[in-house]
Amino acid sequence: MNPEEIIKNTKRQQKWRDDLERRKNAEALIDFYHNNQLPYMWKLYENLYEDQNTRSSMKAHSITLNLTEQLVDQLAVAFKSGVAVELLKKGEEEQSEQTKKREDELKEILTNAMFEPVLKMADKLCTLTSFCAISVVWDTESKSIRLDVIPENICFVEQKPDNPREISAFYYQIAISENTPQLADAVSYYQKWTAETSEVVSVGSNGSIRTISSEPNPYKQIPIVSFRPSIPLFGFFCDEKPMFKNWNEIINKELTDYELTRTAQSHAILAVTDADGLTAIKTGQKSFVNLASSMGSGKQAKIEYINSNVDIDRLFSTIERLVEFFANSMGISASVYNNSQSDFSSGYQLKLSMSGVIDSVNERIPFYQKSTQDLVKLIAKIYSYNSQDTFDNYEIYIKIKPLKIEMSEGEKIDTYLKKITLGTISPVEILMQEEKISREEAEQRITQINTDNNIGQGQTPPIDILGN
Repeated sequence: MNPEEIIKNTKRQQKWRDDLERRKNAEALIDFYHNNQLPYMWKLYENLYEDQNTRSSMKAHSITLNLTEQLVDQLAVAFKSGVAVELLKKGEEEQSEQTKKREDELKEILTNAMFEPVLKMADKLCTLTSFCAISVVWDTESKSIRLDVIPENICFVEQKPDNPREISAFYYQIAISENTPQLADAVSYYQKWTAETSEVVSVGSNGSIRTISSEPNPYKQIPIVSFRPSIPLFGFFCDEKPMFKNWNEIINKELTDYELTRTAQSHAILAVTDADGLTAIKTGQKSFVNLASSMGSGKQAKIEYINSNVDIDRLFSTIERLVEFFANSMGISASVYNNSQSDFSSGYQLKLSMSGVIDSVNERIPFYQKSTQDLVKLIAKIYSYNSQDTFDNYEIYIKIKPLKIEMSEGEKIDTYLKKITLGTISPVEILMQEEKISREEAEQRITQINTDNNIGQGQTPPIDILGN
């Protein structure tokens, strides 16, 4: 191997290691979402503490909280209201009865493929790891479309040299043989798609690729659609990753410290004072200890049980504020409450502000809109190819339905007060929205409210209908 090939091979190996790290980080986020957190916490304690006793205590009292799951489940609601699908035949200005019938058939195909549940899972993975892909598969046995969800931790790509955001090949894991003892080497099997071929390949731990089988790709495009919550700056996968794992680790450690302190308080420690030369104490239900004065000190030896006097409530209050801080750092106000008096971890709940959730969803929907449209068109194309029915002569339009979340009265009041403070709404407009009345009626109501409030309360300021 000449020097140029050595350099090229070294770079290739480094890129492979970087990609493995990307997949490893995505897998860790998914593990934290599924509350499979203990292995990560134990490794963290190994790195944090040199003392073996401290490590053992932290592991024995480890507490993990499903914070990642709570955050993601409340944020990933972009498809909660569903997706509107419309079909229009090419050349038609209005939908004919035949087109409406074909539209209903397409909707039935989507329903049978679990279209909306799959989209909801994609939204969760995008919120969690900033990426998800959906593969459109023709099931030859059932003669129907199947949608496979591909999380970031089981896939990698080959990028186009002229546009790193576009790909020439997509690989995703379909089988792992690492747990097969008959095989000497760990080999993973992947489905590889290009616009020209469909292949099954084996991928070694060093990134080596060997083709197992290959056949032409009848669809002439990669039958996979990628979902992202933002535009990548430098590559195919999003550059910035969510901080769920880091936050969850901090909270887990604080809860474990809390549990250690709580345990110490619930178990009294035997303490002996001023008993020089004492080598052993035997105590029991009917035993006693005879302690002499300490030699030359003039002090009387004593024995007693002592307890830690740490403020437990204050510790837990600090943890609650930390959780709220993490949610706020995402631009979402949050409240923490505990509905269990006996078990703080199981009764713990985090509630995000609905207005904050809506803002978060609205940021992702523009990116999801195109991906969802591409997915429906791909489903129609693959279904048309494999069946006698075709959608080739139809235009397909989709729209993600706006998220509608009912706010509590308290949340509504907070939202209106913030808007009034910012000068973006007036009390008149609030009445018009809430009561569904005209501006004139709202102004009359405001005038009457001012009059009623001022009866016998001369110092009560009137409501400013302009919101000033």
